[in-house]
Amino acid sequence: MANNQNPYADYNLNQGEYPAARLVQPAYIPPVSSGYIPQGQAPYPGSSSYGYLPGPNQYGYGYTSGAYGYGYGDQAAEFLSPRRLLKVVKRRWFMILLLTIFGAAGAFLYYWRTDRVFQATALIEMSVRGPRILTDVVRQDLGRSEEVFNTRLGRLRGNRFGVLAEERFGLLWDAHGRPVAGEDRPNFARISYNMMRSSRLVQIQARSNDPLVAAISANAAAEAAETFFQQENRELSDAAVEWLNRQAEVQKAQVNRTDDALLAFRTENRLDTLRAQQEADRMALLSLNQSLVQTNGELLRTRELLDTVNNININEIDDLEIPIPLPNRDRIISSIQAHRAARANRELLLERFTERHPTVQEVDFRIQELTEDIHREIASAQGTFQQQIRIIEGQRNAVIAEIENSREVVSRQELRIVERMSRLGTLEREREAAEMAYKSVLSRIEEARLAADEDTATLKVVERAIRPNTPVHPRLLAILPVGIAGGLALGFLLALGAEAMEDRIFSIAELEANISSRIIGIVPHISGGKRADLAMISMNQKFGQVAEAFNAIRVILDHINLTRQRRLKKEGVVSPGAQVVMFCSASPSEGKTVSATNVAITSARAGQKTLLIDCDMRRPRLAKVFEEAIKSTEENPEKYSLLHHLSTVGGSNFEEILLPGPVEHLDLMASLSSTEINPADLLSGAKIQNLISWARQHYDRVIIDTPPIGIISDGLVIAGLSDGVVVVCRSAQTRHRALRHVLMQFKGVGCSVLGIIVNDFNMRKVHEPLDVHYRDFSETYSKAGYETKGSAPAKEAESLKATASLKDE
Repeated sequence: MANNQNPYADYNLNQGEYPAARLVQPAYIPPVSSGYIPQGQAPYPGSSSYGYLPGPNQYGYGYTSGAYGYGYGDQAAEFLSPRRLLKVVKRRWFMILLLTIFGAAGAFLYYWRTDRVFQATALIEMSVRGPRILTDVVRQDLGRSEEVFNTRLGRLRGNRFGVLAEERFGLLWDAHGRPVAGEDRPNFARISYNMMRSSRLVQIQARSNDPLVAAISANAAAEAAETFFQQENRELSDAAVEWLNRQAEVQKAQVNRTDDALLAFRTENRLDTLRAQQEADRMALLSLNQSLVQTNGELLRTRELLDTVNNININEIDDLEIPIPLPNRDRIISSIQAHRAARANRELLLERFTERHPTVQEVDFRIQELTEDIHREIASAQGTFQQQIRIIEGQRNAVIAEIENSREVVSRQELRIVERMSRLGTLEREREAAEMAYKSVLSRIEEARLAADEDTATLKVVERAIRPNTPVHPRLLAILPVGIAGGLALGFLLALGAEAMEDRIFSIAELEANISSRIIGIVPHISGGKRADLAMISMNQKFGQVAEAFNAIRVILDHINLTRQRRLKKEGVVSPGAQVVMFCSASPSEGKTVSATNVAITSARAGQKTLLIDCDMRRPRLAKVFEEAIKSTEENPEKYSLLHHLSTVGGSNFEEILLPGPVEHLDLMASLSSTEINPADLLSGAKIQNLISWARQHYDRVIIDTPPIGIISDGLVIAGLSDGVVVVCRSAQTRHRALRHVLMQFKGVGCSVLGIIVNDFNMRKVHEPLDVHYRDFSETYSKAGYETKGSAPAKEAESLKATASLKDE
């Protein structure tokens, strides 16, 4: 179910039940003596260890965030939420109003008891122009206007100016004040300097209890400021002239040193000679490069001739061409011509003779000789060209080596000249800079002489202060809102602190927002009465608001039991018997005993066989509530005490200690306190388990009253044996933190929390819309006749004399 939905939206009108809860079937049930049931396991087969699913306005207790279901980190955010702050204001409005009134009263008291303070204001103007003798020499950078103004304001706040302003105040007071013989001169007023935004104006504000003192102090400070900066400018001018003279001497000496250094450098290095030698070396290098080009061309031509000779083919003599530059070209050509003639002659002879003819053979021999001559001549030409190539290559290598040497010489000469020229340039620039600085200092000296008598003041008075008529402090319209706001803030903080420290339950809506269990009952507040009357108010006031509240709680428990029985039947699980409900609280005096008793009475009146067991054996209360039933027993009341029975008899024969209740179908099991019996030993054994098993078999509903969980852990053991737990809290007494701790403990042992009962809720003091709904509901039914004068409920109420507030001691 969503948190913002109606908590009764899932109620089935036809079947009279709420939706079934999620069941967890355990595989193992630990011994009851351990006092612990693992999370997610039921105390008996077929039951739910969680009850209904978690969420506000639902049965049971579930996770929200955190290890045990509560996100404490969200509590601070919830506490400071606007909704919660509004509730704090509604609840603590008187404290906030009271402190607001105190703040306003304090503001009025401060206004009447504080001395009046008058303020006078003078106006001065500052200039960013500095003295001419300082520009670019003494101070190259005056800074931005804001920096200059702030610097001057800082000087005005110094001790030196303060002494000068007080002296000026004395002179003005003697001249324009009201000096009286025998009276001391008043003290100089408090002065403040404020720079007006986006301007060069400065406000000099003087504050004093005497308006005349304030006005004279402001004017004295303004005049003193003007005089102060005039004196400072004169001192600065004198210092600047002296400084400029020293700088001129220094710059002149620097110019002389640079001239001497430049002359010495030129004499020592002789740059003209170096440049002439460099030019000669460059011309020689150029000549060598030209020789290299010629040698390379000759070498190329010789190699081409050699390649031509190498390509001559003797077999093609008819087509053979002999290059002109060949040394023995004429002999080769004549041999070739003779070779051609011999071959022609041979061809003619072959027409008449055969190849073996002596004449033909003689011609063949001649042809052979000519061929060999041609080969020899060609070989001779090849050798000649190869020799020429070797000679030319040798000449070329020599030229290349000489070129490399010349280049190295030229390069070294170039580096030497560049280095010396760089040094010369540096010296010339140093000399030029020194000369310019010297000329600049001379110019500033001339300006200083002209500006010696010039007024270089950078501050002047624009507006003088006048005597104020009205004080500036204190101002009621300024103090009163501060006092009211301070009182309001303090009251609000104290209200928040009180709310955080108290942490009590005041609102139903707030409680539902902070817990994950549903509120199953709200018991209204009534005044007066005794515990016994309160415990049986459901019987004595059958139609009262309290009785109706407990009857509604009984109806909800009936629906839960009906749902459980149907679910067990549907799943084929044998019903364990009666519904066992444990009532507990976080701390004493919260109404758990009275709530348990009244629910038991309403259950019995509804026809259910009910058993009310007092398991608060350390401080038993049922014996006092049903004191008459105890007195009606034998002389030994301990015989009917559950504590003594478990200690002596054990876990059997429980019929012997039953006491009749004040209504039909109600039986009691009360306990008497004892200093000799430890209840923890009895509750941790099998005796209490036998008691609850016996009660399940003999009754329709078993209600168990247990000690407060926040103090004693006895209830955790019993909770593991019950079908569910009902936690009782008391409005304006139970703390949210304690209630969350109790719910966490039940969650840790896997117990189902059926719901929360809000006890002693004052319907007249509500701060939430949901609370107003309950109040309107109560008032409506009250007017309808339940408490009409003369009716039976009214007579019962009168007999109880407006019975007591629902609480335990």
